[in-house]
Order: sequence, then structure tokens, then C-alpha cells
Amino acid sequence: MTSLSQKLRRGPVVAGGVALLLVVGVFSALRAGALWDVMPEDRDEANKPFDPANPDAIVEPLPPAEMIGAPGLIEPREREVRVSPEVPGVVDSVPVIEGQRIYMGEHVVLLRQVAEEAAMNAARAEADAARAALALLEAGTREEDVRAAEADAMAAAARAKLSLDTLERVKSLHEKGSASADELDRAKAQASADEETAKAAGARKDALAAGARFQDIDAATARVAAAEARAQQAEATYQRMTIRAPIDGEVLQVLVRPGEYAQPGQALVVMGDTATLRARLDVDERDIRKVTIGMTGYVIADGIPDKFPGKVVEIARRMGRKNVRTDDPAERVDTRIIEVVLELEGEPKLPVGLRVSGFLQVDAAPADGDGAETEGGSSGGTPVPTRPSILLDDAPTAAEAEAAANAGSGEGGDAEDAAPDDVPELKPENAFDAFVRPTTEPPKE
Repeated sequence: MTSLSQKLRRGPVVAGGVALLLVVGVFSALRAGALWDVMPEDRDEANKPFDPANPDAIVEPLPPAEMIGAPGLIEPREREVRVSPEVPGVVDSVPVIEGQRIYMGEHVVLLRQVAEEAAMNAARAEADAARAALALLEAGTREEDVRAAEADAMAAAARAKLSLDTLERVKSLHEKGSASADELDRAKAQASADEETAKAAGARKDALAAGARFQDIDAATARVAAAEARAQQAEATYQRMTIRAPIDGEVLQVLVRPGEYAQPGQALVVMGDTATLRARLDVDERDIRKVTIGMTGYVIADGIPDKFPGKVVEIARRMGRKNVRTDDPAERVDTRIIEVVLELEGEPKLPVGLRVSGFLQVDAAPADGDGAETEGGSSGGTPVPTRPSILLDDAPTAAEAEAAANAGSGEGGDAEDAAPDDVPELKPENAFDAFVRPTTEPPKE
């Protein structure tokens, strides 16, 4: 019983000794600077400018002027043209190659066109026949045909007169009893038939002499128009089997090979006017009011040491989502951007679709109080991409140390979560709250 009460009385004494040892050890370490010493080379590396398009690259410092940074892509002067067929068919040949410069109207893809060519030839022949018939009507009857018709009419009239004379003789003989009634009837029928034949021959002669009626000419003209329309339709179908270049430009990509089946709307060839290149930049929504037509800038690309200057020639009229993704895990992907087109000077040899980092120079600094902190520390500028400064000449407070630990261990955190530049001095009175590290030595009885 006595031993248990002694142990209970010694408990607070042991706990107090342990706490005192912890406080002394932590305070000594903080005073010596062992926990927060940073190597000079690490501090210099941390304060270097940072390129979000290539986090691992060591880049040169940005120029002293205020700049707007934005990722972008290289594109032709006009948007890329994806050439597709109007009708389905089997690809017969592709007479162009990638990198070739062609002009509007040149062949880029030929589809198989045997059936379409035969249909076009047949329609053309029908149109020729219709036109010939119309020309025959418009020319009128030949003189020889008119003379032949007159001769036929005269012969028919002579036969009719002969039949009438025969009928008169048969009637006279019938009255005398020398001809039967049957012979009289046959003579009447023959005379009537010959008379009608003479009338028909005379009418044909008159028709040939008068020429074609205007209604016949109108009907023939309509038949010619219908035949020519069918010929044009067949020719248009034939022509659509040949895909032509819609613009002057360079063949950027060939997406089809001979023997493949092409469908309407399927891109067969990608073209673009690369005589002048542009960079389409994704400018952050916070920098919209700083961008103006005519402002200068430049772009850089990984693996290319040169800077490519240019001038802003187009600003989108509608906000959108990011078109370019960088490899930075801290990149904000949910931000809204506005597309700004920077037309590059000269003829830079850059491939279309190359990912670049663009920088636009702002001539006049905005008013104080607008925007985030810039590289020079002024308020209202666009945040220049830099690595967080680590100036650790003094120890942080407990809350600041916890925030720095969370920012260092988190994945995909924003740039705003980085450690602050100015760290206040740790006062001795808050050393108990800053660090409590268990001792490795057992407490002494």
C-alpha cells in the first residue's frame, strides 16, 4: 500500500521532468537553427523563374517588363481545313504528300469513278440526240420532201378521178341491165376510198409545205433541257469523285490510303496556310482587361532556344475552357480562359500543333488593388510563374509550419498554397506550441 502511494506521488514529478527536457531540447535546436537551415544553392534554385509548360526545365529569368504568360499552340494563319468527300466511294489514288504546298483546285484525293463516268457519257449522248431533234424541227421541211408530197397528192387525186369515172360507167351499165348490183357497190366503195386517200395526201403536202408547228418546237426544246439537266447531274456526280484543295496551303496530314472506303464528312487530308504562323494562347480570365489588339509578345518552345516575336491580331469574343494542358500538377484546370491569337513575325519553321509558352507585354501597369501580385511585387499585375520563394532565415509559427507541411505534401495544390516569402520570427513564448518532440531517453526516476 505504501509502495503504491509513493508511485502515485512520484508521477507528477516524472511528467514535469519529461516536459522540461522536451522544452529545453526543442528550444536549443531552434536557437541553433538545425531544423530550418536551408542550403544556399537550394534557396537560389527555388527563387528562379518557373515555366509551367516545362516544370523540369531551367529557364532564363523573365524580362523586367510586366508580362502576361499563357500556354498555347502553333496553328496556320487560318484554322486548319479538314478536306472530306461529298459522296462515298473507294479511294483510287492520293496524288499529294505531307509537307507539299498546293493551290486551290488541285487534286488531293481521287475516288474510283468508273460507273459515274459511264453514266455521264450516256447522259451526254441523250442530250446530243435531243438537241439534234430540235435542230431538225427548227430547220423545217426539205424541198425534196415537199416535192415528193406533192407528187403523192397528185397520184392520189388521179386514182380518185379514175375511180369516179369507173363508178359512172358501172351505173350506166347497171341501168341497162349489163352490170349487177354487186359490181355497182364495189365501184362506189373504191371511188370513196380513193377520194379519201387523195385528201390525206393533199393534207400531208400542205403540212410539209407549212413546216413545223411552234408547239412541236416547244416540246423539243423541253426535251433538250431535260436531257441536258440529266447530263449535268451525271457530270456533277463524276466531278465529286475528285476531291480538290479548297485553299492555297500546305498538306499537313494525309489520313487515307488507296483502297480504303471514304465516307462523307470523313477527313481525308488536313490543310493549312503555313505561309504565316500564329499562336493561339489561353489567357487567364484574370488578365482579360490587359489584352489589346496590337500588343507585342513572343513565344518559346521546349528544345528550341529562340524566341519568336509577334503581335496580337485577334481576341475571342467568348470565354471558354482551357485548350492546352501543361505537365504542372499544380495547374488549375477549372479556370476560364479567352483565346488570344498572336501572329508571329517572319517565317518561323515551327510545326503546326507545337505546344508553346506565350508572353504578352503590358505597356501600362493597371491601377493598384486589381489583380494578384506580379513578379515585381506590384498589385494588379498578372501572376508571373515563379517557384515559391523559400526565405527561411527565421523559424515559422506553428500554424505557418503546418500550412507549409500541407503545401509540400499535397498533390495538385494551387500556387496560392505555397509558403510565404516573409516568415515572422518565432518567439520563445510560443515554442511550446510550435514543436513537441518526444525524447528518445527514458525518464529518470
